[in-house]
Amino acid sequence: MKSAVERVDRYKSLLRIMDLYPDALNGKSEILAAKGNFAATTEQLEGIISDLVYPLAFVRRAQIDMRRRLRSEFQRMSRIGILVAKKHNDQIMLSQMKGYRSMVYSLTSFRLRESSFDLADVLEAYPEDGETIGFTADDITAFRQLAGNFAETMQSVREQFDDRRKKRQDVRDLFKVCDGILKESLDPFIQINAAIFPDLATAYKLIRYNSGKSKSAGTAASETAEISGTVADASTNLPVEGATVFVTAYNLLTETDADGMYIFDGLAPGEYRVACSVNGYEPPAVQAVLLVEGGSTIADFFLTALQSPVT
Repeated sequence: MKSAVERVDRYKSLLRIMDLYPDALNGKSEILAAKGNFAATTEQLEGIISDLVYPLAFVRRAQIDMRRRLRSEFQRMSRIGILVAKKHNDQIMLSQMKGYRSMVYSLTSFRLRESSFDLADVLEAYPEDGETIGFTADDITAFRQLAGNFAETMQSVREQFDDRRKKRQDVRDLFKVCDGILKESLDPFIQINAAIFPDLATAYKLIRYNSGKSKSAGTAASETAEISGTVADASTNLPVEGATVFVTAYNLLTETDADGMYIFDGLAPGEYRVACSVNGYEPPAVQAVLLVEGGSTIADFFLTALQSPVT
């Protein structure tokens, strides 16, 4: 968002310059109204951009770290469950606990969360075994709390994902509003009054037209963009977690979350090709994506399950 921040700073500089020459605007109600609208929109832009400076990748990393912790604790608790089942010679429970232990790393985030609650319920039914086997009621409570926190994090990331996409669109719309005010109201006003207020015109034009022009085309900062989307099963429309999404010709790769969502942010404007791969599904067609400055482009994938071979 660096260039967006610089753009807002230029808007604020233009406002400060006009504030230095109150006589130039005195009594000109339409220009004062335009300036007020420009100032309010600039302030709104500044607030939204400050939220977008923080990359969503950091938020998702917290979710991934918590999922890793929950899986590790799930594995430990399933081993405790195996010991409890053996102590009571409960073959059904033993089979269940062994199943949990073996599939801990293949569970989707949703199933991991639900299975964690189920496992906690089972172990809470054997409080008398804690001292001899090596677990306490506090261990089970902490395990259940970790599963609950993970569920809340999943929902939070989804909400932030949707909110970020909306805010990027809001920024594009508000920049258009500001540029419209400049071109239709403030720029003509400055030009008309340049002879009467030459210092105002000079300072205004210096910021309005010359800021950043000394940079060469190859070094000028550009507004970063992002590619986001979802991966879903084409027949059920359910999200596919753990699908690998990658940008070909670049060292960019990520996995979908529990909602089938993914994001690549901080990308330079340009053309990209996005591909998707997941076991059990036919590889979907590669999608060509054109990113503009500050853009947020959606590339969704709908996967077709591989057909079982006929025997």
